[in-house]
Amino acid sequence: MDGITDKSEEYLFVDNEKFGQELFVRREIAGKDCLEIAQEFGMEETEYLELENGKGKVTTELIQKAAKIYKTDPLRLISSVPGAVFKEIENATILNASNFIHFRE
Repeated sequence: MDGITDKSEEYLFVDNEKFGQELFVRREIAGKDCLEIAQEFGMEETEYLELENGKGKVTTELIQKAAKIYKTDPLRLISSVPGAVFKEIENATILNASNFIHFRE
């Protein structure tokens, strides 16, 4: 073994669905539509929607671009910690099924 290689079966991977959900939540919080964000990413709207739906290809370049657009740490975008985005906002109001819900950490 070369000291760098890990024989364990557990490796870091990006869950495309969770990444897509993260993009969706951040886009909604930013108050932007899909077309606007797709243009910021430099892609077609349908391609961006595939990302939000967990179907697109997630690359390190894409993660870095998303981090720049949403002004956040790239690791937060791929974090598997549920609701990590809510730690970054306080007293945010999100419309959910016609009810206003206030999130606080």
